[in-house]
Amino acid sequence: MPADRTPRQSFDLIVTDVLASLQHQEPPAAPPVEVVVEEAPLLPSDWTDAVPTSTINPRGAGHRIVIYRLPITTRARTPEELTLHVVEVLLHRLADAWDISPDDLDPPS
Repeated sequence: MPADRTPRQSFDLIVTDVLASLQHQEPPAAPPVEVVVEEAPLLPSDWTDAVPTSTINPRGAGHRIVIYRLPITTRARTPEELTLHVVEVLLHRLADAWDISPDDLDPPS
């Protein structure tokens, strides 16, 4: 990744690239999905579970998926692993939004 990109810009680019690669898998008549990136979720001070990597919420006729950059990047040790984490999170959230199996979006090899 070029040195002139911030970590946030590099992460946003990964998300954009993953979404573009999955775009052709969108089911016909799928409800609209908005994907946004935020740094981290706001959690109560007494939170003891693992920090979530994403959330999905209904929005109008579709859904809004929020991907949290810091929880995902801290779980990845390499750039390749980071991309794999983003793919996994997006596959599962898009599958939830469209009420299909993640395997329908990215069949196992």
